[in-house]
Amino acid sequence: MSTPANDTPSTLGSTPPAKRPRSPKERLLVWGGIGLLLVLVAVQAHARFGYEKSREKLQTALNHDTGNSSLFSIQDADKHIVGWARREEAEPGKVTYTWSGLGKQYGLILKYDPKDPMNAVTDLQTVDAPPPPPPPPSRDLTYSEWYWLEQWFPPPPKDYHFREVTYPYEGFNPLRFDDNRDGKLTRAEAPPQMHYCFDKIDTNGDGAVDRAELEALLEKNGKPKSGDKEM
Repeated sequence: MSTPANDTPSTLGSTPPAKRPRSPKERLLVWGGIGLLLVLVAVQAHARFGYEKSREKLQTALNHDTGNSSLFSIQDADKHIVGWARREEAEPGKVTYTWSGLGKQYGLILKYDPKDPMNAVTDLQTVDAPPPPPPPPSRDLTYSEWYWLEQWFPPPPKDYHFREVTYPYEGFNPLRFDDNRDGKLTRAEAPPQMHYCFDKIDTNGDGAVDRAELEALLEKNGKPKSGDKEM
């Protein structure tokens, strides 16, 4: 038995139910959350802005520090700081400025010599900057080694220099420059002072100086033969 068409409810053209207006409490929570988010973003932006502007001004002051009449002293640093920064001097010669943002801090470090009566700033670093890499080891001979070469293979080039340093041994030990530790010293590995006489030390002509050739050199020239601690 069929159902009359007028007995079936139709949804076509029906009006959607009216949206329930938010209560004052709900509106307060929504606008409060938006306001809090804006405040947090503003705090973060202010910390970042203060840090960047301060770094720019401090770097400019440090770059212009030429001559005694324009020394940039640590006492003058505060006037170059922008924004709300916390100042700390945990140790003599090092002042840290910190800007706190949303879950992130920005920091600058100023270094100076506390023994300097002017307290002139010597360096500017960021707190999160990695420490500078250590300087590469010197590839120069010691004075005694350079003196031996000078006596063995005269005359040496005048533009070579030596590094005056005390080693725990007294001997001719260029094998310490053997970077790949294969027991041989190539011309590329050798200190520059050896280049002018490298081929004379490399008696077998294989392009590298080994321990046996160094021992023979020392023995031939009447110098004390280097032991294991020296070679």
